[in-house]
Amino acid sequence: VRWIGFYFLLLALWAVIAGLNDGYTLGGIFFSAGVLVLLAAVVVAMLEFFAWGVQKTTVYTITNRRVVMRFGVALSMTLNLPFNQIESAAMKKEKDGSGSLALSIKGDHRLSWLVQWPHVRGWRLRRTEPAMIGLMNVEHVANVLAQEMALSQPIRKEAGVPAQGGKLRPVAPVAVPAE
Repeated sequence: VRWIGFYFLLLALWAVIAGLNDGYTLGGIFFSAGVLVLLAAVVVAMLEFFAWGVQKTTVYTITNRRVVMRFGVALSMTLNLPFNQIESAAMKKEKDGSGSLALSIKGDHRLSWLVQWPHVRGWRLRRTEPAMIGLMNVEHVANVLAQEMALSQPIRKEAGVPAQGGKLRPVAPVAVPAE
């Protein structure tokens, strides 16, 4: 939102400077700048409304065998990521402790960046990485994920339990994105 607000501010300044250079009246200059400011307000309001919708409809769940991501404002989508398909996780932490946790998928699995947006790691278009975004305490979530992934590996290998076998138990309520 800040970037888009800054962009519209630059456009409004450009309109004022161009209007002064071209000899337009002050009324015409202020009208042009006012239209741009109004357009900026509409665009920012739409983005904020979409962000609110994403926050209200997104649920991330970490079980003892997988990460399940359910999201979608208009159309709901569920992404089921078994631990044996997750190669690594990358954490991005903000100053307030919130952040994102991106999951790198093993092999040649092709996930659609456009379908998963905004629940993807930025600028990873060729090899899409699903991401749990807007987590209030990202370190806690990363620790829960790391612990459950570590616990699931020896059990699966020693007991010969398939990744989809056995009962699932929810581990942590991770479903609360930051506003």
